[in-house]
Amino acid sequence: MHHFIIILLALSLVGCSHPPTSAHDAALQVWRSPDSSLQQRADAVMRLFPVGTSKTEIERVLVRKGTWGHYHGPSFDAINNRPLPEHDYWRFVYDFPGGGVSLEFEPATALGDRFVRASYFQILKTVPLMNSP
Repeated sequence: MHHFIIILLALSLVGCSHPPTSAHDAALQVWRSPDSSLQQRADAVMRLFPVGTSKTEIERVLVRKGTWGHYHGPSFDAINNRPLPEHDYWRFVYDFPGGGVSLEFEPATALGDRFVRASYFQILKTVPLMNSP
């Protein structure tokens, strides 16, 4: 029995990878995996939290700290070549290499605390133009 307790303690300290035991565990593994895409992470957040979950609870489960981002200014419909009403909203953003996951809360204009949805975004890269010979 003594050896069993030592082995169990050693495994708990070292940690061991195990298959997920629930949909919640599976979604958390996707969120935490360095191999997950931005879209997979956003989808995992949608599986983890029902609409109305508080920001505090989301931060507790996701463990990482996000940052508030404020997006405001003119909008433009590039497809129909016409201006749109100005936008003004806040998102709680988790940054990852190449982009991030943006969490929308209500009310959108006042640093809301009721989760609505998660989406991902990619960082645009600027490629310098080269003079051709």
